[in-house]
Amino acid sequence: MNYFQPLFVLDLDVYFRDTRDLQWIKEASFSGSIPDFQGDIVKSTQVMFLSEVLMKVLKEEEKNEALFDFLYRSVSYLESLENGSSSFHLFFLFQLTRFLGFYPRKNYDSERIFFDRFSGSFVTVPPAADIETEKLLGGYWNRCFDLTYNDADQLFSNKYHRNLFLDSLLDFYRHQVDSLGDIKSVEVLRVLFS
Repeated sequence: MNYFQPLFVLDLDVYFRDTRDLQWIKEASFSGSIPDFQGDIVKSTQVMFLSEVLMKVLKEEEKNEALFDFLYRSVSYLESLENGSSSFHLFFLFQLTRFLGFYPRKNYDSERIFFDRFSGSFVTVPPAADIETEKLLGGYWNRCFDLTYNDADQLFSNKYHRNLFLDSLLDFYRHQVDSLGDIKSVEVLRVLFS
C-alpha cells in the first residue's frame, strides 16, 4: 500500500482486457526515486489538496502526454524543494487550467483590471462589490501568466492575499468544472498556512 500514495508516480505491469472495467495489476514499482512527501507537513498537505482537486477534474480516458508531462515535472519540482513552497499549489492550479481547456485569457490592460471568474478574462467592471479586493485579485491573476514555480512564493505578500487568491482560483474552477464541488482538504491547507 505504500506505493499507492497521492501523486506517487508508478510503473505498472497490468493485465489489460478491454472487455473488463477493472484491470489486474501484476507488478508495481516506483518510477524514479521514492517521494518523501510524508516527512514534510507543507508538501504532504499540498499533495493531499492537489490530489483531491485532480481526482475531481481529471476525466481522461485517452493518453495525454502533455498533461502527464506537466504533472510529472510539477510533482518532481515539489519533491525537490528543501523547504517546501507556500504558493506551489496556487501556481499549479493556475497552470493546470492550460491542460483542462479553460486557461484564462491574457487581456489585462489599463482598463481591464478585474478578472471575471465566469468568463476567464479581464473585464472593466468588477465582478463583485469590493472594488479594491477585485483590483488586487486582477493583479495577481495577471502576474501568474509570467511566473515560474521558482517565483511563485514571491507573488503574495501575506497569508490573507494567498487565501484570497486560492478562493478566487477555486471559484474559477467551479465555474468551469461542474464536478468540482467542495474541496474538503482546503481547510487543512488554510490552517497550515495561517
